[in-house]
Amino acid sequence: MGRKPGTTKFGKGSSARKRFLEELAETGRFYDSCKAAGVAYMTMQKFRDPQYEWYDADFVEEVAEAIEAYTDKCRAEVHRRGVEGWVERGIFDKDGTHLGDVVRYSDRLLELHIKKHDPGYREHVSVDARAAVAAGGVINLLADVEKLPREMRNALILLDEGMKQLAETAGEAPEGT
Repeated sequence: MGRKPGTTKFGKGSSARKRFLEELAETGRFYDSCKAAGVAYMTMQKFRDPQYEWYDADFVEEVAEAIEAYTDKCRAEVHRRGVEGWVERGIFDKDGTHLGDVVRYSDRLLELHIKKHDPGYREHVSVDARAAVAAGGVINLLADVEKLPREMRNALILLDEGMKQLAETAGEAPEGT
């Protein structure tokens, strides 16, 4: 059997653990954080997995906090690129006098950002789950089926056909077929 819990160089208060968490908060990558801390990936996993004797609930919480810090960093960058923009290059006259800057924005990041913060910009697709086979199948109840993405329409058609087949095998053919 290996070392007793807490005797590893990755235990509570260790410099390796602190380094791992700092790197994880900075990069969001587990493997690279282990490498930076000089700890094997499996050693780190044993502190996160309750099936191992090294499991440490405090460490699980510390990892969650580090990942949240990284996520916040990503959110800030999405905001910066989508809302504030970045200076791509300066504009100068023929004498070299700085006239201004060209500021670029990421339309896609702005779109994702607004969808997160304003439900009015999100794609809303809803299906009435109360649709009964006896009422003519799912497709007959969806008035706006053509507005759905192709993949969803195809999935609903397959679902409708499957429900009709089930009804037929049960001796109750749905209306409108």
